[in-house]
Amino acid sequence: MLSATEAKQFALSSQYSILNTKIMKNFFKYIAISAVAFTLASCSKDNETLPFNSNKIKIGEAYAIGAATKIQLWADAGLETGYNKLYLSAIDSVSGQAKTDVNFNILPMMTMTMSGGMKMQHSCPFEQANASAKKDGLTPAAAVFSMPTTDSGFWEMEVTINNKKAVIPFSVKEPKQSRLLMVKSTADNSNYLVALIPNATYKIGVNDFELFVTKKINGMTYTPADDLKLSIEPEMPDMGHGSPNNVNPALTSNGHYKGKVNFTMSGYWKVNLQIKNASGVAIAEDTAFNITF
Repeated sequence: MLSATEAKQFALSSQYSILNTKIMKNFFKYIAISAVAFTLASCSKDNETLPFNSNKIKIGEAYAIGAATKIQLWADAGLETGYNKLYLSAIDSVSGQAKTDVNFNILPMMTMTMSGGMKMQHSCPFEQANASAKKDGLTPAAAVFSMPTTDSGFWEMEVTINNKKAVIPFSVKEPKQSRLLMVKSTADNSNYLVALIPNATYKIGVNDFELFVTKKINGMTYTPADDLKLSIEPEMPDMGHGSPNNVNPALTSNGHYKGKVNFTMSGYWKVNLQIKNASGVAIAEDTAFNITF
């Protein structure tokens, strides 16, 4: 028979043994759960097959609920106010494989919180996703963001496939030099947005110069302005001279106007722009894009 002291020590030993057993069981349970979670996460990442290999930047992604599809939004660089080329891809949320038979419909939306907490929404000029121009698994689109993301306003891209919608939040910043002009016609008070298509390779000599011009109907609707006459006159304000051999932007299609600008040296240039309506009446003067390279 155990003495009282021995019995007490035996009881304590049993309690510690039971406690240690519980701790070890919980420990191994935690390890097992962690291993499974890690495996699932790794499989999900490893199984996701991107539709291309390139230097595109992923702007954001979201699931189209009910379509078993994850929509991804890509761009050539970070988004800024002005004209931005966009690209869309779709990933099967079950297999993780790229889907190639998807038709996208986009709608960029800005939500603003006004004083008093009231919310207002508006869109911006955009070019709808073009399935026929799909390349390397990416469907191209474009948008002219009219304002940056702020504390009181944020952007989202609504993307619809098969009547199912994904909403992708994203951020827009102001560029170092504005690539967007908002013009109010002196002829009929119509509002136009004139966007300079980014050119990352400006050089000394003749350069491509392209504009995308839309007419504002209301906060949700913008139409390509195909009936305008544009002329440009570059000057170098700090040096007091301009340049020869420029080609005025001419309409190509759907609000796009292409021309040539001749930069005879590097530095700060001011490309003055005059816009006339179909009747030849000037609707905007003293407007310009500043370009430094």
